[in-house]
Amino acid sequence: MKKRLLFAMGIFFLLFDFYVFAAVPMDFIAETEAKAAQGMTPEKKKASEYFKRGEVLFKKRQYEQALRFFAAAYKLDKENSDALKHIAFSYYQMKDHNRAYGYFKKVLEIFPNDKDAKDFMDFYENIRGQRKKQAEKREMVDSVWRAAALPGWGQMHNHQMLKGILVSSGMLVSGGLTVYN
Repeated sequence: MKKRLLFAMGIFFLLFDFYVFAAVPMDFIAETEAKAAQGMTPEKKKASEYFKRGEVLFKKRQYEQALRFFAAAYKLDKENSDALKHIAFSYYQMKDHNRAYGYFKKVLEIFPNDKDAKDFMDFYENIRGQRKKQAEKREMVDSVWRAAALPGWGQMHNHQMLKGILVSSGMLVSGGLTVYN
């Protein structure tokens, strides 16, 4: 009896919360958008329309078309950081990383506290650091002494992980079989 009562109360509160929190915010959002639209200049309204069209195309993964709308939105409203960020994200999705990097840099120049742009710049800096580290020339002697000390270590040092693991495990297996026999 107690469990049924608790279950019924749980369902009641769940439905009540859904009614209160799902119905009210829609009215609030509509009022907020109406108030915001009243204070907008015609250019900002047009920029907002372009941005919304760009978002629809971006969600459909039509990045080139979305890019045009985001660029038009930013051209009409230079204070729209979201349009500029979406331009950068569009270039990123189109695998044009240099342009994406440039646009995120521009976002940070104009809006220095933008978290998305900071996170993306950190991501790019980490990738660049890894590439620089991999591009470093390694001395042959360095790899040879590592391989002589522990087979496979030289390959791992030269970023040939799979080859290093195979050589190391092969050496361990052959050593184990030698001791076993």
